Amino acid sequence: MNTMKREAGSILSKVVSTACFNTAVILSISGVFTSAALAAETCEGLQSAVKANGKYVYHYKDPKRPNFDLYKEYVKFENQCNTGNQLTPKLVPGLENCYMPTCVDGEGRDQS
Repeated sequence: MNTMKREAGSILSKVVSTACFNTAVILSISGVFTSAALAAETCEGLQSAVKANGKYVYHYKDPKRPNFDLYKEYVKFENQCNTGNQLTPKLVPGLENCYMPTCVDGEGRDQS
């Protein structure tokens, strides 16, 4: 009987520690997504996200077609651009007076 109680206690302990670990992982993952989602609300947040992660994919609505989603990728280093493209500061749509580095081709067109 004591052996059975010990085994039950051991199993319960493993279940509780696994549940706690899974909860901690979920909380840390959700924190990452929350931080990333909030990064684009301000220029400073976007700059911080690019600095911390090396790049950030910015999501915004097309001003002419509000139901159409658009994306721009802002990067930290020029070596993240395709061959022949260069890193150039561009105005971020929807964020007033905020310029972020993005990859552009030789004619100045965004490549993200």
